[in-house]
Amino acid sequence: MLLVLSAAKQNRVSIKRAALARAVPGYAGAISAPRQIEIKRVEFRAPAAGEVRVRIEGCGVCASNLELWLGKPWFKYPVEPGAPGHEAWGQVDAIGDGVAGLDVGDRVAMLSSHAFAEYDFAQSSDVVRLPATLDGEPFPAEPLGCAVNIFKRANIRRGETVAIVGVGFLGILMTQLATNAGARVFALSHRRSSLKHAPSLAPRRRLRFTISNRRCNASVRLRTDVVVTA
Repeated sequence: MLLVLSAAKQNRVSIKRAALARAVPGYAGAISAPRQIEIKRVEFRAPAAGEVRVRIEGCGVCASNLELWLGKPWFKYPVEPGAPGHEAWGQVDAIGDGVAGLDVGDRVAMLSSHAFAEYDFAQSSDVVRLPATLDGEPFPAEPLGCAVNIFKRANIRRGETVAIVGVGFLGILMTQLATNAGARVFALSHRRSSLKHAPSLAPRRRLRFTISNRRCNASVRLRTDVVVTA
């Protein structure tokens, strides 16, 4: 009997959520041609079953976005408003039917595809609630998740020598993960500006920052247990 009542209560909550969810107006960035972006007024629909709608606080720019921006020949324009933003975080604004474990107002990070906008949608399974300790902090969880996934697949262990080729956002995360695991790290970058990050990443005995070139890259690869191209 208690289970029946619980299910009925959940159904009423689901119906109430669906009734409260309405389309909302807002704005989204739209890449209309190579190196051109327009701000479009968009109506953001109510979330479908299993979805949440999130009011976006911020969205990272992935390196994969740059080829679209530059106009590589395999892309077609204009691009849908909000695309290809996929490193977003924000607050749940509306909840679709059948979603459990999330509430309106929850601050979340998510996997989505049109987040260069005021709102975007994600399956509830692709949304992670952020802890209160991160309140007010920008949190592009997608690239952070990529870094942890790479780290686990590489199986980096204490005492190993690791080369991180490329010291952008992902490379910096990989450098921190590898040094924290007790590995000795060679971090290679074409950009001298990356050197300024070195003192804050790890104890000097575990980290060597090097300006990348062909001879240096070949030498480091011969002396390492793991090579990560970031």
